[in-house]
Amino acid sequence: MPLAAQAQGYSTASNKVRHFVGLQARVGEANSVQTTKQRLVQNKAGAAASLGFVYELSFRHWLFGIGLDGTYHHLNDYIPSFTDAFSRTDRNGENVRYEYVYNRYAQQNHVAMLSIPIHIGYDIGQWAYLLVGGQIALPLWSQYEVGTNLYTQGIYPWSIEPIRSEGENDFSYLGYYPDQSLSYRATYADYLRAGVSLEAGGYLPIAKPDIRLRLGAYARFDWRIGDNPRHPLADYTAVDTQPATQSQENLLQTLSFHALTTSSAYAALPLNMEVGIRLTCLFDATIEPKICHCMNF
Repeated sequence: MPLAAQAQGYSTASNKVRHFVGLQARVGEANSVQTTKQRLVQNKAGAAASLGFVYELSFRHWLFGIGLDGTYHHLNDYIPSFTDAFSRTDRNGENVRYEYVYNRYAQQNHVAMLSIPIHIGYDIGQWAYLLVGGQIALPLWSQYEVGTNLYTQGIYPWSIEPIRSEGENDFSYLGYYPDQSLSYRATYADYLRAGVSLEAGGYLPIAKPDIRLRLGAYARFDWRIGDNPRHPLADYTAVDTQPATQSQENLLQTLSFHALTTSSAYAALPLNMEVGIRLTCLFDATIEPKICHCMNF
């Protein structure tokens, strides 16, 4: 049977409304996009995956759909270095600017969301289609993981260079601890999101006229809804920040971090961008009216 005959009915226009139900799966790249010129954070490529259900109406060449899907985002963010400083008194009773210096600060975010997408589309000829739409996404679970290097140092008015433990110079007895790697993990409450999406692709040939199978490339942008509480990125609430009494053990055990999107590291909440491919399988669920062949006597 010719291929065109096998695929007949895929996206052929119909003068009556047809109902479809189906499954959607997508994979792609996800990352944050900053909307301000202040760029302390560097946004790296992450990953996205989703699986969900869709209900779609088809009338002539027009498509109208709504769905429900579970979405996972893995986001990677990076800060080359930053410093937090406190005015303190050292172990000799001198005034000092006590600094916590972070290098290669990396944070990974894992977010599981429940999304409600809607779309309107148009079949272009028999084989191609275009969809535009929007979505609301509710985060159900969010976790972040931090990895960084940290050392402490003192800035004195009488010293040209900072006082720090480095190489053969060990000033740990003064509270200036050498470079040490550390990690931290915690869950957090992410933001409700709303966004827009665009998808373009084509129908795949299949020998079943009541099934539509399409594959397309998509782009999705989500805005976080809410105010950034702007917490300090590093949380010293439980840390003894006095060089005269702080131990390195106390520092490593009590230091914690806030998620980047809830911290002052961002001047404004970033967008979430996702691009990738989506596969949709639709089953024709239209109920055809029964035709009664009546005989007149």
